[in-house]
Amino acid sequence: MTRPLKLLFDENFGKPFVDKLAPLLGGFPETPVIKHVLDYFQSGSSDAEWIPRIAQERFIVISFDRGRKYGGPKLPQICAEHDVTHVLVSGKLNQRKQADKIRAIMEVWPDLAALANAPRGSRYLLRLTSTGRATLVPKQKTRRRR
Repeated sequence: MTRPLKLLFDENFGKPFVDKLAPLLGGFPETPVIKHVLDYFQSGSSDAEWIPRIAQERFIVISFDRGRKYGGPKLPQICAEHDVTHVLVSGKLNQRKQADKIRAIMEVWPDLAALANAPRGSRYLLRLTSTGRATLVPKQKTRRRR
């Protein structure tokens, strides 16, 4: 069974970025649901607040938050705890211009669209190869806390 693709970009992506991206992807075989976290929650809502609330909706979270800064629960860990599939964008890609980020997402679109049927809680990394092409790489799941 093919599930609808539902992407939710977090606040690491600007809402205008997501608003520009959505129409570009609308012409693909199935129209995906592309939303920004601000479409549902207030600015500054913690990951620990909004991730559990979207878990049952089967959104795939896309974020630059790689969980490397100190303090508080990290997005990858919270996603793992709630079986939310997520795509983490590499720091190198994060440093690029908005047009490059959009191009990278469009480059991996077939792989990204296929994540609608990935096992819940799957984790991926969107990164640039040494030749500058975007690639979507499966990563080991973050272990759940006991």
